[in-house]
Amino acid sequence: MGVKDQPCTQVKITRLTTFRQKLYDCALKCQKDAQWELCDALLTLGSQPNPAYLSQAPCFHRGWSSVYGAIEDGTQDTDWLFLYLLGLVEPGAGGIQYFALDTSAWVRKSAVTVAERGYVHQATNAVKGGEVSVGYTYSFLTWVTAPRSSWALPVHEQRVKLTESTVDVAVQQVTWLSDQRRTCAGIDIVAADGTYGTSHFLGPLRDQARLGIVVRLAKHRVLRGVPPPRQPQQRGRNRRHGARFAFKDPSTWPAPEEQVRFEDAQWGTVELRRWNHLHEERDWQTPFDVVHARVHLERAKPPDPVWLGWLPPHAILAVTQTPLEARFIWYAFQHRWAIEPQFRFRKQALMWTRPRWLDPAACDRWTVLVDVAFWPLCLARPVVADQPLPWQPPQARAQLTPARVLQSFSRYFPTVGTPAQAPQPRGKSPGWPTGRPRRHRPRCLALKKG
Repeated sequence: MGVKDQPCTQVKITRLTTFRQKLYDCALKCQKDAQWELCDALLTLGSQPNPAYLSQAPCFHRGWSSVYGAIEDGTQDTDWLFLYLLGLVEPGAGGIQYFALDTSAWVRKSAVTVAERGYVHQATNAVKGGEVSVGYTYSFLTWVTAPRSSWALPVHEQRVKLTESTVDVAVQQVTWLSDQRRTCAGIDIVAADGTYGTSHFLGPLRDQARLGIVVRLAKHRVLRGVPPPRQPQQRGRNRRHGARFAFKDPSTWPAPEEQVRFEDAQWGTVELRRWNHLHEERDWQTPFDVVHARVHLERAKPPDPVWLGWLPPHAILAVTQTPLEARFIWYAFQHRWAIEPQFRFRKQALMWTRPRWLDPAACDRWTVLVDVAFWPLCLARPVVADQPLPWQPPQARAQLTPARVLQSFSRYFPTVGTPAQAPQPRGKSPGWPTGRPRRHRPRCLALKKG
C-alpha cells in the first residue's frame, strides 16, 4: 500500500467502522454484546462443527454459554435493520439497480421436537436437481452489486410460514422494496427464477411505477396474445384472449416484434426473439413480454432454450436513456445467478444451517446475524489485501470473492475494533433448581400447507 492510497483506505475503514457501530447501536437489542461478539467470532473463525466452538475465538470474551444465550434470549430490530441495509444500496450505472429474489431451505429432517416444520425443496447434486425434505424455507431479497459476481447482499429476508406461500412472501418483499425506493432516481429490476414465473407473482406487481421484473418461465407454458379488435355489430363483451401461444409448438408463434443475434464472451452465439403483450388465460389483466433465448448456437448440440417473462415498469425515466430491448432483458436476468453462490457461501463458510436451535424464532435470529456478518465482508473488500493459501491462485482486489475476503478479514480486526462492551461477571450459575422435574420436549409433526 503506497502513501497515496492511505487517505482513501482510511476513509473506507472509517465507513466500515461506522457501519458496525450503527448496527450495534440500533439493530441489536437484548444480549447485544453477546450477539455482536458472536458475529465477530463467525468472521474470525469461519465455519465450525457447532456454535459453541465460536466461543474460542480471540474476539469472544464471554463463556461458551453466552453463544446460546445470544440466540435464545437475544432480540433484534429487524425492521430498522432492513431499512438501513436498503439505504446502503448505491446508485447503479445508468440509474438502474438489480436485485435477485429466491428461496433457500434450512433442512431439519430429524428435529422431531422443533415446531413449525414443513415440507421443503432441498437442492442436491442429483440428476433431477433436488428432493423433498422437512425444515424451513427462507425467502431472500438481495442486492446484486455487479453481474456475474458472487456478491449478493441481503436487504430483506423472511421465513415462509406454514400459513403462507413462497409467492405471497415474495410479493410482500418486492412491494416493500418498491415502497421504500419510490423516491429514488432511476429504476430497479428484480430477477427471479421459474418459481415466480406465474400470474400469482406478476399480477399483484403489475402496477409498479419504477420497478421492472424479469422471471424465467417454464418451457411447457401456454399463453394468449392480444385479442382482436371489436367488429361492427358484434354482440356481447369484448374478447379477453387472442391467439394461442404454446412454447412447445413453434407453429403458434407469430412473427416476433424483435429478433437479435450477437456474440457473448460467456454464452457464445446468442439469439433472442421477443413477443410483447402476452398473458395467462387466468389473468388477462397482466400482460407481459416474452423473450426466447438460445445460446451457444455455434455448438453441434446447443442447450435447451430459455424463456423469460418481462414485466416493465410503467414509468421509464428519461434520465436513464436505456432502451429496454430484448438484449437488455437477457442481461438483466443474468444478475439472478449471484444469489446462488451467496446461499452456498452462507451455508458453508458462515454455517447458516449448521446449528440445531430448538425454536423457530432462534433460527430467525441466527439468520439475521448471518446477514449482519455478511455485509462487513463487502465493505471490507476495497480494504483487505488478498492472502491466498499456498495452493490458491492470487486474485485482484476487484475480483475478490466473499470467501477470499473472509480469509483475510481477521487480520484487520485490530484496525476496525469492536463496539461491544466488556463482559460483567455475575458469579456462578445456580444451575437446575432442586426438586424441579425434567420433562421431555414434546414432539412436533411436520405439517403440510393448507
